[in-house]
Amino acid sequence: MSQIQVQAAIAGGGWQSGGLYVAGGSSVALQLASTVGVNAYTWEIYAFPAAFSLPSGWQNVNGVYTYSSGATPPGFTLPALSSTTWGKYAIRCRVNGNPLQFNQDGSLNAAYVATNTDASTALCIRSTNGLEGVFFGESTQFDSVNSYAGAIMRDLRVIDPHL
Repeated sequence: MSQIQVQAAIAGGGWQSGGLYVAGGSSVALQLASTVGVNAYTWEIYAFPAAFSLPSGWQNVNGVYTYSSGATPPGFTLPALSSTTWGKYAIRCRVNGNPLQFNQDGSLNAAYVATNTDASTALCIRSTNGLEGVFFGESTQFDSVNSYAGAIMRDLRVIDPHL
């Protein structure tokens, strides 16, 4: 099996991966680009604004919205843009029982297999002022060169003219 890849279709559009800027109220469908060699799925929405409610058909497992009942999780609708719903929504899929990369104590999990997890797709609803925010664990989803620091700098550039 090669590296898995999460894909999202926003508002009925085509399948995409990576950091996706979306409108509040958009519908979201998820799938893997390929399911060859996959026999178990754990889909997770692991970072999101606090006002994002648990989507129908998903479970809240220690603050992570999780779906483990099949290859395709239930679609969901992002909340409408408001002062409490803008920000990033991070999506991850782990297959074939793959554990998280790090244990609770921060040590590397020896059983982790990199090709069996993909967290490269995330969604962003920008605030009415153009801010995007960052999430814990953000890497190159929205900026392949500067990682999460790129998002911080974009937000600071929006804020600076108002200081």
